[in-house]
Amino acid sequence: MHTQGVHSKSKGGALFLSKFISFPPSLWSEKLREISRGGYLLAARYHNHKKTWIGASMGDFLRESLWIRYVTSMYWSITTLTTVGYGDLHAENTREMIFDIVYMLFNLGLTAYLIGNMTNLVVHGTSRTRKFRDTIQAASSFAQRNQLPLRLQDQMLSHLCLKFRTDSEGLEQQETLDSLPKAIRSSISHFLFYSLVDKVYLFRGVSNDLLFQLVSEMKAEYFPPKEDVILQNEAPTDFYIIVSGAVDLLVFKNGGEQIVGEAKNGDLCGEIGVLCYRPQLFTVRTKRLSQLLRLNRTTFMNIIQANVGDGTIIMNNLLQHLKELKDPIMEGVLIETENMLACGVKSCVRLAELLKL
Repeated sequence: MHTQGVHSKSKGGALFLSKFISFPPSLWSEKLREISRGGYLLAARYHNHKKTWIGASMGDFLRESLWIRYVTSMYWSITTLTTVGYGDLHAENTREMIFDIVYMLFNLGLTAYLIGNMTNLVVHGTSRTRKFRDTIQAASSFAQRNQLPLRLQDQMLSHLCLKFRTDSEGLEQQETLDSLPKAIRSSISHFLFYSLVDKVYLFRGVSNDLLFQLVSEMKAEYFPPKEDVILQNEAPTDFYIIVSGAVDLLVFKNGGEQIVGEAKNGDLCGEIGVLCYRPQLFTVRTKRLSQLLRLNRTTFMNIIQANVGDGTIIMNNLLQHLKELKDPIMEGVLIETENMLACGVKSCVRLAELLKL
């Protein structure tokens, strides 16, 4: 009777201990508890308790407190998992030997998996840094070999550093947008930039359809401090809207550069060259880290041709803006633009008369 009571008590204690060990506060500790429970159940249900891994060192372990059995089971599991093997707890029968073999094989696989993942993380991080270092070295060698001015060298290195930073911190906004379907890309651009573009002087009074088409075609770009966005007298291929940051407007006079203006959030750069069919009037250079929206001239003109009424509104907004500036340079641009538009109107009238004839 006493033996049956001990056995029934041991089975109940083993079941309770197994439930206590299997309580999972985390995935890692859960695995340790599962293995500890398995090892303990092997010993508790073996017919000779003294010929078990826990009974060999503790004797009649079933009479010990639940806490001591729990700590001993966890101690055995951790020493086996970490391959320490102090020798105080070891397999005493065939069942435990088989269990230990499977456990240690699992340990080898887990260790190999962890080391492999850690190696991949380290290699991935170092490869990106190594590639960046090689790019910087190649750019520096190119600048020295061609004896580029220090200002251009600084712009090159600043641009490469900014690109590495945006790639590392997940700020490559345009790359993310380009990987999406056009409908999703347009919706995101509309959400991010529509309110800004709607306040630009050039697009006052135009239709919402035109604004939506323009925003969908704009490309967001980051520029580091003191980088040239537009060069004076270059061909007008793009114009920009400043989202954040600020830029200086410079002209080349008397053998040097002079700052003639500044543009901030919501201002335009390069629109006069694009709309007036003339080389860019200013060099546009960033004052600090800036985000700009770039719109290609060809894309812009194609959209305007499909919305003739809005195109007229845009040209009127430009002319009104040039009049409000009251700048000698802008007055000359205004006269040239008005003459160009007048010549265009006369040509259209003549063409209509010829078509009638």
